[in-house]
Order: sequence, then C-alpha cells, then structure tokens
Amino acid sequence: MDGFLTWTPELSVGIDILDGDHQGFFELAAVLHDAQQADPVERHMVALSAIGLLEEYVEGHFLREERAMEKAGYPGLARHRELHQAFREQVAATARSYKEGDTAAAESLAQLVVSWLSAHIANVDHDYMGTVKPSDVDASSLMLLVLAASEEEVDEE
Repeated sequence: MDGFLTWTPELSVGIDILDGDHQGFFELAAVLHDAQQADPVERHMVALSAIGLLEEYVEGHFLREERAMEKAGYPGLARHRELHQAFREQVAATARSYKEGDTAAAESLAQLVVSWLSAHIANVDHDYMGTVKPSDVDASSLMLLVLAASEEEVDEE
C-alpha cells in the first residue's frame, strides 16, 4: 500500500476488542487512501461510504473505550475524553469539507486518522494498560455502541 501507515503489533493495548477497533480505523483510512486511485465516480462513492463509517466508528469506539476506563477507575479519563472530542471534531470538520466539494479532504482524512491514531495509541492509550482489563470492555458490536452514543448525546441535550 505504497508506504501508507498500518496498524502494527507495537500499537497493541493488550485487549483484543480495543486492538480490533484500532485496526478497523487503519482499515478505513486505507480504504479512503486507496480510493484516490479509482475513477472519480467510484472514488466519490467509496469516500462517502468510508467517511460515514468512520464517523460512526469514532462514536462507537470512543464510547467503548471511555466506558472501559470509567469502569476500571482510570484516573486519566477526563483528559482522554477531551482528546477524543478534539479528534471527533477534526474528523467532522474534514468530512464536512469533503461533502462540500473539497475532494482532497478524503486523503487528508485518511492521513489524519493514521497519524493521530498512531500517536494517540502509543502516547495516550498505552497509559491505561494495566488499569483497564478485558473484563472492563463492552464487547457489544460497534453499531450498538453507535446507537448508545446517539442516545447519550440526546440525553445530554
């Protein structure tokens, strides 16, 4: 995949469900990146689909991870939530740019995902290793977590 960053075992947080989620982010970024080589119609359809999935993936994974940290009593949860929110906003802004006609935003989003996530996992997520245990992690499908995140958002309003 021409040097595009991928998930590596060094990024593992030691919890299969969370590692699987993290790998999924890299896979979505790779789809966005690889789509840039397709014809314009296919590129646009794939990009829109991948962006939609990415936005939902962000919500589901972040909820899973934050719930696990809360259950484990992880002291860095508040800061972690702030970092997640900042990334969520970056993804939303870049996705909006793409949907408003900035076709280069799809590649920017792919790069953002791999660079942010690589640094976040290595420098932030690794801090909860040893505190968060597999039994703290909700094993529900990401789609159910996306729905739960939507419900929590409505409750907060």
